[in-house]
Amino acid sequence: MRLAPMMRSIDLILLIALVAVVSWTFKVKHDSQLELERVAELEKQIAAEKVEIDLLKSDWSLLTSPARLQELVERYSQELQLEQMSATQIAKENELPGFRLPNLPDEGESFADTDASIKTGSVKRGGE
Repeated sequence: MRLAPMMRSIDLILLIALVAVVSWTFKVKHDSQLELERVAELEKQIAAEKVEIDLLKSDWSLLTSPARLQELVERYSQELQLEQMSATQIAKENELPGFRLPNLPDEGESFADTDASIKTGSVKRGGE
């Protein structure tokens, strides 16, 4: 008879443990469902932001199109006193990085007369 009361206490402990595990499992499942809903909402927001970015890019390209800007310059040139800009106002040729003038032939000289020692590797000449 002593075995029966002992089994009841173990049964009670196991029942409490079972209820705790089931409660914890339910809580984890509920939290994960809430997070999945949050992720789905964020993905919708990201998609909407991408559409908005594409729309803004297209607006920007329309606003900065050269034809539109030229029309605005012509329309408001008197009020704004705008003048056409030359490329040398931004930088001179010698100020550009990596810029070098090509070796052009002098007057009366052709490209064939300039430097015959230039080799391209595409055509072999006589004994070369």
